Amino acid sequence: ADFERGIGAKVAFSVPFDAKAAIAAAEKAKALADVARNAKTRAELRNLAIGLAGSTELPKASILKRLLGK
Repeated sequence: ADFERGIGAKVAFSVPFDAKAAIAAAEKAKALADVARNAKTRAELRNLAIGLAGSTELPKASILKRLLGK
């Protein structure tokens, strides 16, 4: 709330701090979303990606991805 007052705008996205996931992502050279186990962290990263893309929903996975479970 103080930060929002300071910048004069509402914070649109807030990703929870997950130090273990950040370290694991860096060590494995993977995306944070791929190694984050915290469901809230993953959900907020997804919301951030959707917001940055300017879309309200993610595109449907290809049939190959659905078959492979990815």
